[in-house]
Amino acid sequence: MFPENNYDMDEIVKSLLSTMNAQLPMMYSSMPGIQVVEETDWLGMLSSHPDVFYNAVYDARFSSDNVSKRVDEVISLYSAKGQFPMVWLLTPSCQPENLPEVLRAKGFKHAFKTPGMFLRLEDFNQKIKLNSPHKIIHVSNVEQLSQWIIPGKEGFSISDSVIKAYFDLFKNKGFESRTPWKLFVGMVDGIPTTCVRLFLANGVAGIYHVATIPSARGKGYGTEITIAALEAAKNLDYKLAILASSPAGYNVYYRLGFRDCCFCDAYIGPE
Repeated sequence: MFPENNYDMDEIVKSLLSTMNAQLPMMYSSMPGIQVVEETDWLGMLSSHPDVFYNAVYDARFSSDNVSKRVDEVISLYSAKGQFPMVWLLTPSCQPENLPEVLRAKGFKHAFKTPGMFLRLEDFNQKIKLNSPHKIIHVSNVEQLSQWIIPGKEGFSISDSVIKAYFDLFKNKGFESRTPWKLFVGMVDGIPTTCVRLFLANGVAGIYHVATIPSARGKGYGTEITIAALEAAKNLDYKLAILASSPAGYNVYYRLGFRDCCFCDAYIGPE
């Protein structure tokens, strides 16, 4: 799929978006409190959780002649569930081109732009320092899962209900290799310090939930646990890694070899 000597950026962007969207039916549809909506022209999820990003449209491909009507219908669905404000993500696959203008006209405001990034794993050779006090564990039992959620909660300020839903999801699905995700937790002096989730779909390795507890930031631990996830993907013979970067993580990922391939805009509303 990916040429040896050059980058087919269209294919890379397509793989990034399909892998990100695959999380909804393959993971979030089994998460307590989440309802995944898959229609022919849009994909999203509604939830009973207070965190706004769990009430979101992830992909919309409306025709230009009915875009306003379809946006109204989607808004009505979220409104009926009492899920306002909501998030509407616009990626390169979203249609039509004037969808941003339609959203703004209906009370959505642009919240942020985030880069989608990629890394060809055959080019990745970085290693964790041998003398690092940061010990990384592949989560394989409930006790380790209990440790994994601690950096996630502290790093992302996730609500208690969402944290419990993640815990229940991963506990109920078990820790066998058949699940499309692998979880890693980093420990320093017995304290859960970092976490990452590797999501494997469509032949692509997605990097998600990279977090470091506030007291341990600036020591390279976030880089190390990302390296561990990338090494695991490479050992499984995956060729491409992708992620959507936060501003705080961008330089970390760039130093690891990730490069921009697209951008995603988040709109929040309606007001």
